[in-house]
Parts: sequence; C-alpha cells; structure tokens
Amino acid sequence: MRYQETNLSVINSVNLGNTGRYLEARNALLDLSKLHPKNNYIMVNIASLCFVMQDLDHVEINLDQFMRNDEKTYPEFYQIASDLYIRSACFSKAIQCMQRVTNYFPDDESSWGMFAQTAFESRDPENAIYAVKKLLAINPANYEAKVLYANLLSSKGDFEHSESILMEVFKVAPWHSVACSVLSKCRKFSDDGTQALALFDKALKTDNPNETDDIDAEARIYYAKAKIFNDQQNYDQAWVEASRANAIRAKNTPFDQAEYSRFIDQIISQFSNIDYAANSSNSEKQPILIVGMPRSGTTLTEQILSLDDSIYPGGEKRGLDYALLMAFKGNDYLQGIGSANREQTIELATRYYRYFSAFSNYKGDRIVNKVPANYLHLGIFKLMFPKIKIINMQRNPLDVSVSIFFEHFSEMLNYTNDMSDIILVYKEYRKIMDFWKTQFADDILDINYQDLTENYEENKQKIIDFCGLKIDLDSQHENAKNLVETPSVWQVRQGIYKSSVERWKRYEKQLKEFTYILDQT
Repeated sequence: MRYQETNLSVINSVNLGNTGRYLEARNALLDLSKLHPKNNYIMVNIASLCFVMQDLDHVEINLDQFMRNDEKTYPEFYQIASDLYIRSACFSKAIQCMQRVTNYFPDDESSWGMFAQTAFESRDPENAIYAVKKLLAINPANYEAKVLYANLLSSKGDFEHSESILMEVFKVAPWHSVACSVLSKCRKFSDDGTQALALFDKALKTDNPNETDDIDAEARIYYAKAKIFNDQQNYDQAWVEASRANAIRAKNTPFDQAEYSRFIDQIISQFSNIDYAANSSNSEKQPILIVGMPRSGTTLTEQILSLDDSIYPGGEKRGLDYALLMAFKGNDYLQGIGSANREQTIELATRYYRYFSAFSNYKGDRIVNKVPANYLHLGIFKLMFPKIKIINMQRNPLDVSVSIFFEHFSEMLNYTNDMSDIILVYKEYRKIMDFWKTQFADDILDINYQDLTENYEENKQKIIDFCGLKIDLDSQHENAKNLVETPSVWQVRQGIYKSSVERWKRYEKQLKEFTYILDQT
C-alpha cells in the first residue's frame, strides 16, 4: 500500500517545489508541519527540498524529525529518507533508517534491497551482506542482489565465492554488464578465459528486457573483454576491445582539452598569491593524501598506510566535495578563494573530518584519501590542514595512459576515453604538481610506481618515515583488511605486482604517435 496525500494544502505546496519554486514550497511545508507534525509525507518533502537547495544541515534536521515520528505504515518514506541521508553524508543514520524499516516490514523486498545498497555505500560490508542474504531468502531469483553480493565479496578479497555467484547470475541475466565487469576483475585469466569471453559475447548479443537507460552497458562489456584478452597476451585484440569501449564513452561524454588547460591555469593563478600562514585553519589534524594520475599505484600505497592502526583508509570517497559544498553552498570555490579566511578554512577542515567519521567503519584519527584528481586541489587542502602529508604517485606516462585506456571510469573522468586526452591531462598534472612544489614542497613526497615495485622495502620505509607512522616492516600490504573499491581490487590483494611495469611496450605499435611523451618526462 503506497501513501496517498489527501490534504490539498500539502499537495499544492509540494507542487510548488515541482515547478522550481523551492524556497516558497519549503516555507509553506514548514508552516504545515507545525499543524501536522506527524505527517511524514511533509517531513520527507521538506528534506528533499532542502537537498535541492543544497542545505544539507537542514536535510539532516528534518530527517531526524521523521525518524522521531517512528513511521510504521509506509516503507517508501524510509527509502526516501535513507537516500537523502546518504546524499547528505549521514551514512550511519542511513543505516539506522534501513534497520528500522526492515524491522517493521521484514518481508518487504525493496526495503532489503535498499538496505543492502545503503550499507554498501556507507562502507558497511557486514550489514550489506546481511541485507543481501535476507533479500535472497525472500526472493532467491533476485539477480541484482546477487551482483551486489558478488561485488561485496570481491571488495573483501573473496574472489572465488564472488565468481561462483556471478555464474548463477549469467544463467538468468545473460545481458548483465556489471556482472561482466565484476567477473573480469576476480582474477587473472591467463589460460582459461574462454568461458568468460563466451559469456561476454552472449551479453553483447542479448537484449536487456528491463530496457534500462544505462548508456555505459555495452562499453562495460567491451572493457571486460579487453581485460581478458590482455590477460591472455592477445594484445592486438585487447586494444580493439578497449577502443570499442572508449569510442562509445567518448561519444556519450566528450572532453574539451582547451577547457581543461584553462582550468589548470585558473587554479595556478588563484593560488599563486595565497597567504597560507594568514588564512590556514588551526587544525592539528594530519590527514594524508595520495594523488597522481589514476592507475598510478594509489591503492597499493593506501594498503601500505592502512597497516598503521591510526589510519582510516578513506579510499576514493569525495570528502572534499562535501566540505566545499557545505562551506561555499555550491558556488565555485576558486572564485572566492582569494578572500577565504581562517573561519572558512576551519569550517572546511571540520566538515571534511565529519564526512569520513560518518562512515560505519570509521576508525583512527588520520584519514587517507586517494582520489587521484585531488592533485587539482592541494592548495585548499593545505589551507584546511597545515600539517597535511601528500604522497604524489608517479608512473611511466605511457604505462599509466594504457592502464587508464583499458579501464571503465566514471563520467567525471571523461578524458579517460581517448589517448590524446589522457596524454594532455598527464602533462597538465605534471604542470600543476610542479606549481604546488613551489608552494609547499616539504609536504610532498614523490613515489615512483616502478621503483616502489622493484625496491619495495626501501620505498615502504620512505613512506612510513614521511608520514610519521608506526608500521612493522615485516607486515605485508596484501594482508590489510580495509575495503578495496577500485579497479585494483584483485591486484592489490596479491604480493608486489610487477607485470604492469612497462606495460605500454605490449602496445607499442598502437602508441607510436605518443612515444614523444617519454622524452618530455
């Protein structure tokens, strides 16, 4: 039974928001909430309007009121609330929300599915697996739940179990592109990739009866095929498949090289005259950033750091985006950074730590964030945290470019679909890192990926000393227990993985026009 609002004043107020009159709608609903404090339709709509207006603090306040109302009739309200909690970085509260709805409605399949996804996004794999198992007990044929289950198992390093679950999925959903992607990452298919390739070819030929609007589905399968052919050392065919994938994505999400170069120049211009001493926060926190191009060894480095109990491995969660949104209310911070003051940078630092501390698995006191593109924002990080440590991961430009070309990234990294775009971004990355080193070189440690794999103990000690950590040199990164949520999910669970060094030479004939970059670096 779905909720149907009958109060005409409430309906009209919600309709105001649907026409873009958000402030007017919110104020009208706030007035109505005083008359009808137990009307949860009003509460979730107020929270939704606050989210649209980027007022995340009041999203949380109104959702908390909804939770106090203790809804026991309509599970959809909890699902909306949980989604808004997640979007507002209130991860633990989102979990509590879904725990309540599944307690009140234990047979509601959609609530268990939402619980599983909520826990996954909240970095709570135990609750995610618990919810998936409950969902599958209600509906054993739910293949989406099985794909999520397989993905969770992979993130925890249980690749064999993950693969067995995916094989069940392909029997009932042979078109499933995410299943193809997860399977391709479960192991290295050196000699036995025939079955996987057959499954992927069938996926390409089978229409999805659900008619989803997933524009990346076909590309995702081609990336999976490219991974298998690369494992089998059939490099010509691997390049063909990766090129097919990237052609689809480049069409869907084009990249503007000139605009990106202007953006880099704008950052350098804005931060050239910043008075860090006068405007930095007074935070004593010492977070660690791992930056560089994607596929440059950031995950391996995070695994090393996470061997220290004081470290919280934050992965590629976008804490900075949250902090900037809260402090600058959605405005471009580059426009206002010249007039930023200590009060603002203190707020940014506080919001950043609040974001990560809301995750279910938060521990320690030093957050490691490895969003590679944070190299764009080192200036604001330095203002937020004067004692920050920055590890800059460097890698052979063609090696890193090939690795990027073979991987499926989010649409925000739309330069990753064309080799010329990747090379351009690599140059701009080097340019801006050179600039940051003129500002605070002592806070930046360069680590070369090839040297890390060849002289692991020496570089491990260098990282430990630079960050001031206490790590037993005999402890091994592959034994770290933190979640891995990146394309390196399999490699990083192995020992030192050297086969990616000079990977570009396997594709030398496809890279002829780009080899000049080696001379420039």
